[in-house]
Amino acid sequence: KERRHLFWGPDDGWQISPVCNNDEGAFCMSVTNNLEGVWRSMPPDQEEDCGTIQYVFKDEEEYFRKLQPISYQRSQPRNDPERKAFSLTGNLRVVEEKDDEEMEEQEENSMLELWDSTLKWNDGNHESLLFSNKTHVVSFLSLNPKELKEKMHPGLLSHLEQNGINVGESLDVISYNFHNLLGALTGVFKTPEEATQILGGQYCLTGDNLLKMLAIYARLRCGVPVVLMGECGCGKTMLFRFLCEWMGVKLFVMDVHGGTSERDIIQLFLDAEEYLNNGNTKVFVFLDEINTCSHMGLMNEIICHRSLYGKRLLDGVHVLAALNPYRTRPVRTQTPGLVYQLHENVVPDPMAQLVY
Repeated sequence: KERRHLFWGPDDGWQISPVCNNDEGAFCMSVTNNLEGVWRSMPPDQEEDCGTIQYVFKDEEEYFRKLQPISYQRSQPRNDPERKAFSLTGNLRVVEEKDDEEMEEQEENSMLELWDSTLKWNDGNHESLLFSNKTHVVSFLSLNPKELKEKMHPGLLSHLEQNGINVGESLDVISYNFHNLLGALTGVFKTPEEATQILGGQYCLTGDNLLKMLAIYARLRCGVPVVLMGECGCGKTMLFRFLCEWMGVKLFVMDVHGGTSERDIIQLFLDAEEYLNNGNTKVFVFLDEINTCSHMGLMNEIICHRSLYGKRLLDGVHVLAALNPYRTRPVRTQTPGLVYQLHENVVPDPMAQLVY
């Protein structure tokens, strides 16, 4: 069921929002600091002089749920050529009458532009300095070592070389030392034989994967959200599995899909918290293909704000996520079997033209 949160907003007024902060906007906001005063719905050019709030206790919840929602039609729109009419329903939702085809095209284009404008992994060189006092490892890592070497001062290069530190070595050349590099990164050290047995020896640790693990691990330690985006089968899930098994950390995996419910998501994090309460200090929760989920607001709260319906996640819970890029489905004149839309004059779903 949908939740509503009432709190004092940053605009010096009360507001009702999907989550208990202002990150996802508001359903409505009070004009004054009086809860029983005038409220305005979204967008802010609509003021409602008949919106009401009724406080309901827990034992009265079932009674009020059976009541029919009240519709208000007394809102007065200002002169705005893009909006023709507004109405405020029981959940204070503004309905705009716009050209359906134009809205569908704009939403499709915005999703595709978001993917096209995203900085891809190979667009950067990912220069990194990795060192460990325990194993005396000092390594300069990057996708293009030659480019990294050209950026460094000649005096610094000369000093490093005099101390036996090579800069500009290809990741393929130092592949024999990957287990030492990953040990210096995570603090968990393994022999080459032990490293090759992880995941049954079916995972090939390459230089590119090592850099991605370095980027993931550094972000996790700094509290930065980690979301991998890539095509199906490119190795996102296996990358997380290998890193967790290397560190000996429990990994909870949820394969998100259109039928994933809020209860499923909540239960996953309850299981993770129970695992921590049994004497463990760290657990990873991996949400795969999150953009197929119908609860993106909840996913955003979990990944970006580390909370679940306003309750902060335990510090030992580390959230990882992955998603697939959007693609436009080719238009077909005839579709065999079941069709998406049977009736005319039905508002089209902009997501229907996208696959991921």
